[in-house]
Amino acid sequence: MRFLPKCAFLAGLGAMAAAPVSASSAEASNLRYENQGEYMASFEVRWNRDGQKCSARSFDDKGEIPMGSQVKIDLTQKLDLLDGERSVCLTGGKIPEGTEVWGLVEIAVGPSRSCRKDKKVIYQPSGGMMKYYSKGYWQNNNRCRVEDWP
Repeated sequence: MRFLPKCAFLAGLGAMAAAPVSASSAEASNLRYENQGEYMASFEVRWNRDGQKCSARSFDDKGEIPMGSQVKIDLTQKLDLLDGERSVCLTGGKIPEGTEVWGLVEIAVGPSRSCRKDKKVIYQPSGGMMKYYSKGYWQNNNRCRVEDWP
């Protein structure tokens, strides 16, 4: 008789352990991407605002990142808007604080790879550096990976 309640209790603990955990978030003020792949790539920051899909990169970024190179996007600085309406996407030339952001890797003569993950990255000027990388070849094994969370 005493065995049955213990089994029921242990089964209940197992069910609780299998329950989904809500996605958490990290605060970032910089995004860094390193190209470890056998291809030329470009990297941009993406976000959504008021129904607009927005993307930008640093003004000093020429858009070409060869193998073994990296680029950093400082979200606290004014950005070069690539996609979206300026008046909606940017406030004073910058991404609004508290906005979810993610990177996008575009591989020359290959697919684009979103760096968006279950764990959200929220832009905050006091945040750390979100570090991404990709590797592999332009045809395969080239997804965007997280090197380090802020």
